[in-house]
Amino acid sequence: MPSWEEREEREAQIRRRWDRNGVLSGCGSVGARMVAVVDAVTSMERPQAVALESAYWTTREAAGGSGVEKAWEQAFSYSRAFPEHPGDLYAIDPWSRAAFSYAGLVARERTWALGQGEIGIVPVERAATGAVLALSVDLAREQGWHHPVGGELADWLGRPWVEVMGPLTGD
Repeated sequence: MPSWEEREEREAQIRRRWDRNGVLSGCGSVGARMVAVVDAVTSMERPQAVALESAYWTTREAAGGSGVEKAWEQAFSYSRAFPEHPGDLYAIDPWSRAAFSYAGLVARERTWALGQGEIGIVPVERAATGAVLALSVDLAREQGWHHPVGGELADWLGRPWVEVMGPLTGD
């Protein structure tokens, strides 16, 4: 487990890497959708956080029944700090990685502010990061490059977000 100082440094790095305009320009139409997820997390209200927590657990249970549970857990390991994250993280473009990390950080902070420990932070964080990770798969498909997460898994990862917050659009 990282020390308090290591965690603070990691969070500071995530904040430095987040560049809203960079994501918008570097990720084309998908960038607007990623930014929309981050914006929605930032303005999320308590009922949404509670619903995301529930949707995450329901989806995780259903994913286990579908046989994608191991891949589901591996996908969320992309949020781990270096060197614990999977090596294929670098197959994901840097703008998507920045959006993924920042969405998770904002989700943790917002969930704590809304729930003071009464709402599960990890499920809400995973709902937000799952949505951005699913969008990064869309970006890879659009740009014609490899992504370590396949389309079927991406649908599972984005499902809790879509169920509660609506489609992954940039409108």
